[in-house]
Order: sequence, then structure tokens, then C-alpha cells
Amino acid sequence: MIQNRADDDGGAIYMNKKNMYLEDCSVISNAAVGNGGGIYIASSGTISVRGVVVIRNNDGKESMDNLVLGRNALIYNLGLEPKSEICLRSVSDGDAKLGGSMMSDYQLNKYFRADHGKLELTDTETVNTELRASVFSGGTTALIIGAAVLLIALAGGIIYKRNKQKGGAQ
Repeated sequence: MIQNRADDDGGAIYMNKKNMYLEDCSVISNAAVGNGGGIYIASSGTISVRGVVVIRNNDGKESMDNLVLGRNALIYNLGLEPKSEICLRSVSDGDAKLGGSMMSDYQLNKYFRADHGKLELTDTETVNTELRASVFSGGTTALIIGAAVLLIALAGGIIYKRNKQKGGAQ
């Protein structure tokens, strides 16, 4: 969503009391006369993000530029990937609240930027996932490869043992 304009809130997207899911998208260079040059989420709405999500360089009223969370609105990280950048703030006090069961301080500092105020985790169990973010993405690939290597080694050992027993019996 690039170069959209709104005469009120939400240059690219306006949402009120709903849930929204964004995956692998960019919200850049949008404008609003009101709040949320990129996206405005009004009260009690939630936005869930996954993949490579970029929300930046949007223009809204005062410092309400990129992603603006209304009162009681939350953003959840469902698995952001490298190159993601989400600039946001809250209308209430400038402090944006982020939630989700797999959000860590590392992810908070890596993918999210405060346009104004500070970012804080809420409604969540924090999990330290610094080492999980590797070349194997979410760790699932590494687990599958590790299990396959283990099975191959085990099968090789069994075959070797059987061949050795056959050779010794003759």
C-alpha cells in the first residue's frame, strides 16, 4: 500500500474494533489529514504481523505518522522476519503497547520503532528468542534436519553392526 491519502484518519488503512492480519507487505509514503498516515487502529482493535512487514515514511497529523494504535489497541508479532521495520505510536500517551505469546525484548527492539514515546510489552509472556532467529528461520528446519541426520547415523550404525556380524560368522 503505497501513496494513498485520507481526509481523516488512516492514510492507507483505518480499522475500528476489529482484528487485522498483515503478512509480507509494505505501507509506505501514505498520508492522512488526521492520525495514522499509514494505518490507524481505533479503540480495542488488534493487528497481527508476520513475515516481512514494513510500515514507515508515512505522514499524519503532528507526529501521528505511521502505525497509530488507538486506546486499548494492540499489535501482535506472529513471526516477523529480517528486514521488517514497523514505526508506531499510541494516541493515548504516546507509549505503544505490544502483545503476543512469542514476543521478546529482542524482537521488540529489532523490528519496532517508536515514533513518539516508548514501546512496551503487555498481555504477554516474554520469551528470549535471540538464538532461535538463525539461518534456519523459526528453528523448525533445524529440528527436522537434526532428526534426519540422527536417523541416518543410527541406520548406518545398525547396518555396519549387521555387516560386521555377518563377516565374523563365516
